[in-house]
Amino acid sequence: MREPSKPLLPTPFQFWFIANHPVEVVDNQIIVEDRGVIHHWGRVKRLKPKETGAVVLPQGAFHAVIKASTPKALILDLAEPLAAALCAPAVTLFSALLKPDAWESLLQKCTELGVNAIQPIISDHTIAKWPDADKKRDRWQKIIHLAAEQSEQRQLPVLHPPCTFKDALSLLDNTTAFIALEHAHSSSLIEAMSSQSAKQYSIFIGPEGGWSAAEVDDCLQKGLIPVTLGPGLLKADTAAVLAVGILKQGK
Repeated sequence: MREPSKPLLPTPFQFWFIANHPVEVVDNQIIVEDRGVIHHWGRVKRLKPKETGAVVLPQGAFHAVIKASTPKALILDLAEPLAAALCAPAVTLFSALLKPDAWESLLQKCTELGVNAIQPIISDHTIAKWPDADKKRDRWQKIIHLAAEQSEQRQLPVLHPPCTFKDALSLLDNTTAFIALEHAHSSSLIEAMSSQSAKQYSIFIGPEGGWSAAEVDDCLQKGLIPVTLGPGLLKADTAAVLAVGILKQGK
């Protein structure tokens, strides 16, 4: 019996992310000159030439082998693209900004679940106003980067700049959108999805104080589908994680 053909490279045992750093692919090879990446790979990960893995670039994810490593550059040879992950709906999370610990937990866990985009919202009842939100973006991106790498995601979710609630509603386009409400006489998110077959979903998760009556009215007029996430009262970050997990599973 003929032996099955071997893959060009062994199955990757680790994921390497440089999706935030544009690189040019020339003759199936890339050269990474970002000092942060070089330091992280060399000093933290202790990667050496000839090691294999999966590298995630803005262009996609590929099997790769480290050809050379110097203090000034990393050279990687790219092999075949990684097999596409199981087809799952694209999910955008519209979440009110939360207090720092809860917000960072939300970023981490939703990234691990494969959320495609996160839109922070400053709502009527947002307690954490985050006047320095723009300064926090580097830290937030690092949290997302590490979570995506740990969970072996094929891409990084897009983290948009914070916006107002009304601006968030204006961003909805070609998506089936839900709003999570507390104690609402509505279907559960799972039940509501049973009648949907969309490829893109959006979910609005409010702050710890919930949505204001005016915000709920605006959502319903916009056509968002009101849903509950169960009989209990969840913390906002827990609700976001649960909703993303349900939506990524599809019907």
